[in-house]
Amino acid sequence: MKTFQRFEAIFFRISEGILAFLLASMLCLVLLNVILRYGFGTGISASEELSRTFFVWIVFLGAVIATRDRSHLNVDSLVASLPRQGRIFCAFLSDLIVIVCCALIFMGTWRQHEVSASTLSMVVGMPMIWLYGVGYVVSIGIGLLTVIHLIRLLSRKLPDSELFFETSQPMPNVHSKGPAP
Repeated sequence: MKTFQRFEAIFFRISEGILAFLLASMLCLVLLNVILRYGFGTGISASEELSRTFFVWIVFLGAVIATRDRSHLNVDSLVASLPRQGRIFCAFLSDLIVIVCCALIFMGTWRQHEVSASTLSMVVGMPMIWLYGVGYVVSIGIGLLTVIHLIRLLSRKLPDSELFFETSQPMPNVHSKGPAP
């Protein structure tokens, strides 16, 4: 298990570095293109296409990192009111749905792989699999993290705080007239 945790830490450190690089590159490309357009009446033709590709990768890699951090948007007002067994059932059902969605994303990317690999982008001429191949990364990344979460859930090694986000904290009373306790 220690080897897996070490691999996970290295993988996510590299992923965060890639995110930072892509964001900085996207910022530089767009800023340089704006300066060239308005200052000199010219521009970088590949800037828009590369920025769009970088943005897609940022969003999907960020989704994998958000899954690890369990920071995706979660509406758990109903689940928070359930007893522990109900929260466990909802977490189990949620994990199964996520795994099915990851499998569908992977299969869809796999089916379109040949078309994406042989289709070139209009300006840069890169194979479109560099854009659509992010489906592999997100489906495998989120899928593996969810499978690990599901295994921990089924082996009863998951604390209440990880069933859903912070279920151990009570919901604030928004109808009270005084400050929240």
